[in-house]
Amino acid sequence: MPSEFNMAASMVRNLNRFGRKLIQIERHSAVIAQKRCINDREIIDKVASYLPEEESKVSEHAEYPDVEISYDDFKFVKRLIPPTTVPPPPEHEVYPTPSGWVPPNMNIQPSEYKVRRTRNHMLPCYYRKHFSGRETIKVKSIYGDIWAFKEDAMKYFKDQGLRCEIRVHEIGQFVQFRGNCHETVSKFLLSKGF
Repeated sequence: MPSEFNMAASMVRNLNRFGRKLIQIERHSAVIAQKRCINDREIIDKVASYLPEEESKVSEHAEYPDVEISYDDFKFVKRLIPPTTVPPPPEHEVYPTPSGWVPPNMNIQPSEYKVRRTRNHMLPCYYRKHFSGRETIKVKSIYGDIWAFKEDAMKYFKDQGLRCEIRVHEIGQFVQFRGNCHETVSKFLLSKGF
């Protein structure tokens, strides 16, 4: 019996504290509501002078002047709007261009695998310097027989008199070349017509 009595007494004490908190919250919210009403009245008083004019603009019986729609000046706006897609590259008389860009050559591309260029018509070769100091070149977007791509790359490096370790990632469709051999990898891709 005494334990039940103690428990009941502690619940009454807790309810008493909780009741006091509720009273404090109610008083505080009433003060906030009064301040807000005063602020709302001030805002309404400031805006009230503009209301009749606004009503006349919105009313159904208001008369509007005739409007003429002209598309003549849209050509000045149109040149400021960015294109939604990357435009095709312009035709040049001589390749490579002054920047060194060369278009893909479909005639000499191997049939076993393909390397798709990026949406900006660039080769998908990416240089990365790792935290440990190791440097790698990653070639992405390789479709088809990725192992044939690796064999051709190793043969090209051997013909150039270079040695390079190559790691193939079949699921990710990319190949990593160890070392900073970006120019050699780019020349290999261009020699294959990509």
